[in-house]
Amino acid sequence: MAFFSLFKNQRTPRGYQLQHRYYDERKERLAQLGSDAPQSAEARKERLHQAWSAKRTTAPSGRSQFVRMAGIAVGLLVLASLLLR
Repeated sequence: MAFFSLFKNQRTPRGYQLQHRYYDERKERLAQLGSDAPQSAEARKERLHQAWSAKRTTAPSGRSQFVRMAGIAVGLLVLASLLLR
């Protein structure tokens, strides 16, 4: 009878708790974007337009770019003529 009492008082196994070692920033950002996502197609389109326009760093090309390139070309011609004399 004493033999069976040894099995009755056994401890229960400890639970396993996984502690994450690394933080996945991309996964967190995707989860946040999914929860904040607009529902309508127009809202998504507007949100993309705002994001793209905010990241745009170059000014639209036009007359100012042509004037700048012409000035550089004239400056290089003047420099070349001075060096070749």
